[in-house]
Amino acid sequence: HVDCILDAIGPSAQSAFGSALVLLGLTPAILSGVGFTIGEIAYLAVHRPGLSFLLSMGSPMVYSGRVMAYSNPEQAWQHTGSSKLVLNGINPRFGVVVSVLQYILAIGSVANIFTLTIEICARSILTFDCVDFYKPILWAVFPILIHLMGTIPYLIGSKRSGNLYASPWLQSDPGTHRQDAQLGSQKKDTLLLNEESLQNPAPQPTHASFFWWIKRHIMEETTICACRPPVSLSSNTKVPLWCVFFNSTASLVGLVHVVYGTIVLSSVYFIRIEIAIYCIARFIISAVVCRLILIVEFAGMRGDTR
Repeated sequence: HVDCILDAIGPSAQSAFGSALVLLGLTPAILSGVGFTIGEIAYLAVHRPGLSFLLSMGSPMVYSGRVMAYSNPEQAWQHTGSSKLVLNGINPRFGVVVSVLQYILAIGSVANIFTLTIEICARSILTFDCVDFYKPILWAVFPILIHLMGTIPYLIGSKRSGNLYASPWLQSDPGTHRQDAQLGSQKKDTLLLNEESLQNPAPQPTHASFFWWIKRHIMEETTICACRPPVSLSSNTKVPLWCVFFNSTASLVGLVHVVYGTIVLSSVYFIRIEIAIYCIARFIISAVVCRLILIVEFAGMRGDTR
């Protein structure tokens, strides 16, 4: 049926469709320059896993860099954006506004990517496959799997190695930092507790512990990095070999994703050149918005580390 449609279309229209194919075929390469590295999403997931998951969905390409090279999460935050951009001393109330705005923008970017991809599937066909319409959707979803491949092993491996130091809420209860500031010298008195009370602490109700666990993780997720307590970072963190393997493999899969996206988008037919430009602009807007959110978070890390 495609041949029948092409027979009814003039040469000028077919030429315009061909130009649109070239533009769409370049889209994955363009977006990869704005996309996140494996290390960036993995390190942000230590602080704000929910936001990092949204950002991985809102940016449809992964920046692989050198293939099979280890994308070090603990150095990613130092090289993202301007190294001189530091955010600290932000009012907690303003931080709540920033956090809400981040989620609104991230969810909007995700919605923009998927609505646009579904629209492309509904209003066009692939030159090499006229039946299956879901291939552009697979291209949009695949970055999530790539980032999970690099993020989950890093979180598990670092936690088992005792190196998950970057999130203060995971190391202590949210009220600990306020209690330390208020008690001051009273910390010394805690050393006088008898050995029996330390070895046999009072049991906590299961439901209370569960609700406290939820509260702690909600606080961790919704607090921007610029409003968190200072964190001491070490540059000599040891990462298990299997984590390095998954990280490096994810960069290779990212390259395959670029090739797959180029094949799919350069095969989308019956789209005019102005519509192709419109689609590319929407993809870039989502990727840039997500990138700006990450830059703000990493700038907060620079301000709250010592």
